[in-house]
Amino acid sequence: MVRAFAVAGRRLLRVSATPPPPVVGVGAVVVHEGRLLVVKRGNEPARGLWTLPGGRLEPGETLEAGALRELEEETGLEGHVVALCGVAQRMGPTHNFVILDYRVDVADIGGARAGDDAEELRFVTRSELETLETVPGTVTFLADHGLLDHLRG
Repeated sequence: MVRAFAVAGRRLLRVSATPPPPVVGVGAVVVHEGRLLVVKRGNEPARGLWTLPGGRLEPGETLEAGALRELEEETGLEGHVVALCGVAQRMGPTHNFVILDYRVDVADIGGARAGDDAEELRFVTRSELETLETVPGTVTFLADHGLLDHLRG
C-alpha cells in the first residue's frame, strides 16, 4: 500500500493508492425470449457503457430485494429472483464493488423504460451484445456463468 499525505486547508489528509473498502452491489440478469436486458450507464463509474441493471445494496435490504429494486428503478420492470448467477468484483482507483448477480424472471416487459441512472435500455441477442461497448468484464462474466448460452444468435 502506498500512502502519501496532502494538505487541504489546515487539515492533513491521508491519500492512499489502494482502492476503497468493498461495497456490496447487486445485479439482475433478465433473459426474455432469447434476448438479454442491458442498460447504458448514465453515471460513473463506466458512464456510457452497457451492463446489467444493478447498483448498490441499501442498508437493511436483502440481496434479492436489492436486485429487484435496482431492476425496477433502472428499467421499470418487476420480476422474481430465480437463482444466484455469480459474483464479480469491479475495482478501480475510486471504487471497489463486490457484485452478486441474480437471474430474474420478468413476466411482462411492456413497461420497460430507462430510469434512475440508466440512459437507455435494450434487449439484445448474443451478436448484438458483442457490438456494444460494455463495462469491462461483463461479457466474460456472462460467458463464464453459461448465461450467453441462453441468448439467440
